[in-house]
Amino acid sequence: MEVTDDERREVARRLRSFVTDDSVYADVDACRVLHGIGLYYKDIDRIYFSGFDVARLADLIDPTCLACPDVEDTPDGGQFECWSCSVCGNIVSVDPDYDTETDGPAYCEACGHRIVGKGEPTWL
Repeated sequence: MEVTDDERREVARRLRSFVTDDSVYADVDACRVLHGIGLYYKDIDRIYFSGFDVARLADLIDPTCLACPDVEDTPDGGQFECWSCSVCGNIVSVDPDYDTETDGPAYCEACGHRIVGKGEPTWL
């Protein structure tokens, strides 16, 4: 049976819900989520993953990014406002009224992450 996009996104959403901080260990329920996607650990009662590991696993399952306000330079020395990917910095829209819910693109054309909202850049 093939896994649907909705199922994959739900697993990633549940994994992300366990992580509040990279320095904290993920709740043991994360193991149940992993078991639910076919990862099984024999003879182990508890497995602890760092918050970073769980967040990274969620990003591998469903990579997401945010559209961030940005200003780019033009060849003639001017500037223009745009929206850039929070992961790689690629311009995703030049529409000043860009809405991640209704406007395209749904994915960053450079890194392929799914755009899920607006936020602050991490590439700086």
